[in-house]
Amino acid sequence: MSTLEDYMKLNYKYSVDVLEDEGEEYIKAYIPDLPGLVVYVDDDSEIRSELEEAKKAWFLGRIRSGKSIPLPKIKKEKSGRVTLRMPKTMHAQLDYLAEEDGVSLNDYIVRTIDKGLQNSSTYEVKEHLETIENSTDDIKKELQFNAFGSVSQDKIIALGNSLIEKSSENNIEIDFPRTKEEILYEK
Repeated sequence: MSTLEDYMKLNYKYSVDVLEDEGEEYIKAYIPDLPGLVVYVDDDSEIRSELEEAKKAWFLGRIRSGKSIPLPKIKKEKSGRVTLRMPKTMHAQLDYLAEEDGVSLNDYIVRTIDKGLQNSSTYEVKEHLETIENSTDDIKKELQFNAFGSVSQDKIIALGNSLIEKSSENNIEIDFPRTKEEILYEK
């Protein structure tokens, strides 16, 4: 492919979002396969013509600058059916657990996978919590040393600010000792 006409003949799928701003609705249409190609229209009857104009300008710009043009991605429609091979012992365990829950094996596997997908973002949260926990431990150590006069107050303030920043980024409240007596008591 090298000419504008060739690219214009390709069937790119587009997506549409209805947006609202100050009580007024408008439509955002874009072609996911063509980064940055977005049009905004007031009426859905304008979508195709506006997208065609924008596509033409987008292709021309890429051709003139010598940049590549991605071809449309062909996405297969999913049937919702999957053949899955697993060890016999796993199959037996899943079957047992499904019976315990009073559901079919298929339903149990689907729900288990769904829970796993929902919890996949918890890995990131755990990483943030570990970072904050490590910072808390560092601050406690520094405060313990300070109780004996060997660490500067500026260092403690810097560590405290670091902890506060990390915890607020993750919307986490942290309670840590504030007095020398509390620190010495923890020891």
